[in-house]
Amino acid sequence: ADRGHSQVMCGYYDRKDTHEPPRYANGILVFEPDFRRYTYEGLVSRNNIKLFAEDGKLPVVHVDRFQDQLYDTASRLTIPMESPYVMVGGYIDTRYYKGGSNSSSSIMGKGSGLNRVSLAASLDPTFEWTSTPLWNYYSWGYGMGECRAWLDDKMVRDGRNATYSFKASYSISADKKLESEPAVFPLVYGGQSGLDHVKIVAELQVNPGSLPALSLGSNLVRYTDESGSDRKVKITYKWREITDQHAPEAPVLASPDNGKKVSGLAPEFKWQASTDADRDGIACYRFQLSLRPDCAWPLCSTFDRDVRDDTRFQAPRGWLNPGTTYYWRVRAEDGQGNWSAWSEVFSFTTR
Repeated sequence: ADRGHSQVMCGYYDRKDTHEPPRYANGILVFEPDFRRYTYEGLVSRNNIKLFAEDGKLPVVHVDRFQDQLYDTASRLTIPMESPYVMVGGYIDTRYYKGGSNSSSSIMGKGSGLNRVSLAASLDPTFEWTSTPLWNYYSWGYGMGECRAWLDDKMVRDGRNATYSFKASYSISADKKLESEPAVFPLVYGGQSGLDHVKIVAELQVNPGSLPALSLGSNLVRYTDESGSDRKVKITYKWREITDQHAPEAPVLASPDNGKKVSGLAPEFKWQASTDADRDGIACYRFQLSLRPDCAWPLCSTFDRDVRDDTRFQAPRGWLNPGTTYYWRVRAEDGQGNWSAWSEVFSFTTR
């Protein structure tokens, strides 16, 4: 995973921005289904596949109707992955099982032609109807195996056809002649074929300001969804404790003066530079202007922005209304990504 993160963080930040962001907010989208307990109807699609959650048989994902010379179409399990952010890498972990026979004829490649397990994925948005083969359990082998398929070099990372979704598709077949093969090591599931475990990890490139992050001081994280009451959710937080870092001082606002009436509809906002006890330097300031005294809802994205290399912000013309009271505030971010508290909220009224 480190290899993928390094590749993402070094080369694929927003190239339209002349400033490389001081803090990356790359994330991961993980789907690790538990087919022992759930069927994931509506989330995955399958053809001639049964799950342990349905019939209690192993492997956890297995062939329903065995294949023969007349019915040789492989069973299929397809898992879609979708994201509002560009996918720039990732991997698919699989623990799989392929049936066969302990007879010498099978070991030499005879009698196991219908036993297959393979993985492919539709990774090119331009040709979404085609799939890229990722691995194929060799024809003469049988028993249990594990594989990690890397996706880093197979995804389109930028442009109009960047990868926002893909489908991982497992193709599985089991020879009906070996349906009664006894479960004896290494054929722990006899003549069946299937999967015991699947984990799909997609690395996402996201805008540094679009997702919340834990920071120094108090953090409040809320989770909500629109599902019914019958659900189970597991949320995992990971962080690294840093004891030698301090957030910068909150900026002190300068002008317009608090409570002042301003004559123009495009005032210039100024504040004093923040200081940082760790001497990390100030990477940027976050400026917000709102119609609310608590600034909970910025007026628009124009007045909810980062200001780099300066302690002032010139309001553009045509955005503010006459005879209206506005509220504004600023906070600072140091070179290590630590944010200060918000400044005092100032107000002003346009004439």
